[in-house]
Amino acid sequence: AAKPYRCEACGKAGGGPAGLRHHQPEQPLGCPHCGAAFLWSCRLARHLRACRPPAKPYKCPVGPAPPGLP
Repeated sequence: AAKPYRCEACGKAGGGPAGLRHHQPEQPLGCPHCGAAFLWSCRLARHLRACRPPAKPYKCPVGPAPPGLP
């Protein structure tokens, strides 16, 4: 099978332009939390599992505890 399309960045050959677009997207995928950029969505997903904003601490709906209580 001929692979007439070639990635300009790394030289990887492909049978069609669609596969190479996935191989090297026009815009890198960015992390909304820290700004890290990834070319593959699977790498971004792996990064997002570790890079999460700190969870908001629980706030009592009644208000703060009186002094002297733990």
